[in-house]
Amino acid sequence: MSSGTVTRKLNIPRQKISPGDKLLSIFQTLLDDESPAILSAIADSLDRVRHSESSDDEFVKLLSDQEYVPEERKRLHIQNVINSFNYRRELLKDTVDVNQVMEILGYDSRQAPLNRLKAGSLIAIKDNQKWWFPLWQFDANTSDGIVDGLSRVLKALDCSNLAKVSWLVNPNPYFANSTPLYVLKTGDVERVVESAQSVGLVV
Repeated sequence: MSSGTVTRKLNIPRQKISPGDKLLSIFQTLLDDESPAILSAIADSLDRVRHSESSDDEFVKLLSDQEYVPEERKRLHIQNVINSFNYRRELLKDTVDVNQVMEILGYDSRQAPLNRLKAGSLIAIKDNQKWWFPLWQFDANTSDGIVDGLSRVLKALDCSNLAKVSWLVNPNPYFANSTPLYVLKTGDVERVVESAQSVGLVV
């Protein structure tokens, strides 16, 4: 598998160009040669930057060529926080608590689902001091009741549980805009694991 760290020397024009054009020049150099897995990692990294709550004004100006007055920056920051909480609530829809996981998987102990969560064979998001398990990970047709290959994908993803859930359920250009979860359920485990290993590696 290709490394997700880009080390190639880039030849950037020395004449004065806009920050946006300079950024595009860098990306064009990378995009000409990189593998689909690395391109997917670049896209994921940029998406995290785009949704970041960072207040780094210089970086915002570099990407947008636009300056914001303090009131506008505050308004955008507040809206970004609201959007983040709304998105979190979306990810928490169609989830079940530990007691319901016990019922689904036939466990007689509350600790059993938590042990699987700790081991990385289940995924859950903590909210209001409780763990909430997305229903999409359960599959009655498998030997352990969990989507085949999910454990490998979860262990390959180097990010928070919330980010793992988000990555799994959102359309991904690497999979022709299918979600990694959909591709995983079709049985293409190796391809999803390879893509998951590249998430967060681009520097």
